Amino acid sequence: MATAEYASLNQRTELEKNINLLEKTKTNPYAYNQISNKRKFDEQLASDRAHLEKVTPPDLSADHIAKADARINQLANAWTQGGSGAPPAPTRRQMEQAPVGAVGQYNTHDRFWKDHTLTSEGKLVKIDRKKQQGLVWELKDLLRMRHKDQEYDNPDVANLEQFRPDGLNQVPLADSILPMRYGFTGAVKANYDSVFGAEPKTPVEAKIAAGKAEEPKEHVSVDRQCTATKVNGEPCTARAKPSGLCIAHSKVAKE
Repeated sequence: MATAEYASLNQRTELEKNINLLEKTKTNPYAYNQISNKRKFDEQLASDRAHLEKVTPPDLSADHIAKADARINQLANAWTQGGSGAPPAPTRRQMEQAPVGAVGQYNTHDRFWKDHTLTSEGKLVKIDRKKQQGLVWELKDLLRMRHKDQEYDNPDVANLEQFRPDGLNQVPLADSILPMRYGFTGAVKANYDSVFGAEPKTPVEAKIAAGKAEEPKEHVSVDRQCTATKVNGEPCTARAKPSGLCIAHSKVAKE
C-alpha cells in the first residue's frame, strides 16, 4: 500500500543511530570478529543505509521549490475546501465539540483523500492504493521536502492539521461534548424589551418601582436591662423581665 515516501526527522534520526552502531561494530576488530555471520551483518548495514537514503527528503533547487509550493497550495486547498464530489475538511471547532455527525464526516474525508488525488490540471481522480499515493500522502511528502530545513524546530511541518479551518464563525450546537454557554449579544440586550416586551413585575418590584416599598422596621432588642437601682446607688445591670425589673428586684417589689 502506497503511503508517505519520506519519514519524519525523528524516524530518520533513529535509523541513523542504528547505522552508526553497526558501523562502530564493524570498525572495531574485536567486536566484528565476535559476529558469527558477517555476511548477514554486512547486508543489514547496507540495507539500513539504503533505507535511510530512500526515506530522507531530497534538497530542492529554486525551480523545484516554486513547483512544490504551487502543488502544495493546489492539494491543500482541495483537502480543505473539497468540491466536485470531494467532502470538505471538518472544522477545528467541529473536531473539538464533536457534535453528531462530526466523527463520520472526519472518517469520510480522511478515507476519500487517501483514495483520491488531483492531477496537475486539478482533475479529481481515484487511485489504486497499492500502486499510487493518495492526496494525503503526496501532500505530506511535499511538505517534508519543502520544509526539510525547518523540521528540527518544527516537527509538525507535514501535519495536515495546519490546513484545517478553525470554524469560529459556526454556531455551537447543543449536542456538543464540550460544555457550552449561551447568552445575548449587546445589541439584543439593549433592544430586548422593544422586541419581546417587558416582563411583568413581581409585587415587590412593583412597590419598589412606585416608591412604596415598606421601610424596614426598627430593631427592638429583646435583652433589656433592669430599671431598678442597687442599694449602693448603682444601676442594676441584670436582665429585665417584661415588667422592667430583674428577678431579684421583682421579688423585692412584691415584698
